[in-house]
This record gives sequence, C-alpha cells and structure tokens, in this order.
Amino acid sequence: MQPTVPQPANPGIRRLCINADVKNYSGQDDVGQLEVQRALPELLTAACERAGLDRAFWARQEQGDGELALLPPGIDEAYTISGLVRELRVGLFHYNRHRSERSRMRLRLAAHEGITYLADSGYAGDAVVTVSRLCASAAVKDALAADARADLALIVSDRVYADVVSQNVFDLFSADFTEVAVSEPAKGFAARAWVYLPGRPPTGPDEAAGSAGAGPGDSGGDGGRVDESTTNTVGDVGGNNTSARDVSGTVENSTHKTVDNSTRYGDTYESIRMDGARGVSFGGHHEHHDHRRR
Repeated sequence: MQPTVPQPANPGIRRLCINADVKNYSGQDDVGQLEVQRALPELLTAACERAGLDRAFWARQEQGDGELALLPPGIDEAYTISGLVRELRVGLFHYNRHRSERSRMRLRLAAHEGITYLADSGYAGDAVVTVSRLCASAAVKDALAADARADLALIVSDRVYADVVSQNVFDLFSADFTEVAVSEPAKGFAARAWVYLPGRPPTGPDEAAGSAGAGPGDSGGDGGRVDESTTNTVGDVGGNNTSARDVSGTVENSTHKTVDNSTRYGDTYESIRMDGARGVSFGGHHEHHDHRRR
C-alpha cells in the first residue's frame, strides 16, 4: 500500500496580500467600535473606487477592526499599492478632519505576496501569516505612534520592497521607506520589512530638487499642517502676492506646489480665485479640485 502523500485540499495560488488594522480599536467605547466597523469597509471601498481598483475580485476576510484581503493573481502590484495608499490617505483625512482626537481613525496597512490557500475558516498559508504579523508588529505600531499627525502607516515585506518599491514607480519611492526588523520570538516569527508614513515631504526623484526651494505658502517645518487660523500667501493677483486666509481647514502632512494660482496638496489642490480682489485679507471664491479627474 502506497503511503499517503500530504497535500493541501485546495491549490496554492500566489497573491498579493493586504492587511488593514485600526489603531486603538479596543480603546474605543461600544459606540466607537460600531462606528469603526461601519466606516472602515466604506473607506476601503471608496479608496479602491477612486484608485480604479475592483474590490469585487478581492477575497476578503473582515476582522472587526481590520480586513485581510487576497488580491487576484496577475495584478499590477505597484499600481495597486500606490493607489490604495494614496486614496486611503485622502479618505482618512476627510473622515478625520472634523472629528475629535478620541474618535479619529488611524490605520496600519501591510503588504506581502506569496502562496495562499482557501481554507475552511478563511485563508491559510505562510503569506497570510506573514502579512498579519507585519500589520500587528511593534515596528509599524511604533512608527504610527511616533507621528501624531499621521493617519496611515504602511509596512511592506522585504519581498514586496525588492520587487515593487525599489523600482520607484508611480508614487512609491524607496527613499521614503525605513528598514525595520520585525521579531516575535514567542511565535517563531522574524522578518525584515520596510515602513512608510505617507504625507512626509517627498524624496522621490521627481520631487527632491523642488523640495529644497519652497515657494510662498509653504508650511515650513510643521510637517505640512495648515491651520484655519494661519494666514498664507496664495497665488499671485495682478502681479502681487495676496495674503489670504485658508478656508479649507487642516491639510495633514502634505506638500504643495503653486499651479496656475492654485496650491496643490499631493493629489488634490485648493484653488482660491481672487476676482477683483487686491491687497485684501481675503476675498473671492474657494474651489476644491481633484487633478486626476481633470
């Protein structure tokens, strides 16, 4: 009688794995936890829609304060990670902008790729374990806790860094990532990974030169926070810089450029049209644009 060869009941498929987890979920009261469970899927879905990612093809396992997602084989991993991170940052900014610090949502996001399996109670495989360990690691928790302004922290495995991030495509720049050691001896897990806090001043090849000489309206050394009480120089009206009070609220961790008398913050920009206004504190019309849709 031939010995039985152990083999998985389902085929192993190589996939990009994404794990999202909300910071300090257990510190919320009952109402706060219910709100997180309501809002997180909506934020993820909206971010994917804006980034052109079809979540209908993601194999998802909701986890209350987070979500594990296994993406279809053959996707463009750089486009997916870049778009998801960018749009999650936008979504979290708008979700948090009028909320108290206690009800603010801050998110950890992990990415890894490898062989995965469909299991009786969800998904299995070393790739699933690894992305979960990365998302729950002290390295990414400490990075998010160290910057009170950040709403989002990304940690990627060494494999994703080597295959995707190191290529410097889209808006994933390797210089923005910090190498960390992830170790959980009690669980027999150790790995090298890379952490990135979106919203820090860009250091990518297309931005490095421009960041040295900032123009009027720069946020200076405050990490990109523009307060409603801050008076900024916006645009140029009739050849003169006009002092204008920013009516757009707080812009978290963003860099900006002046484009056609507009101030651009990452993927969106605030435009103040000063119709007939000269030398006044503020007058005119405020617009909010998404330059990707123009």
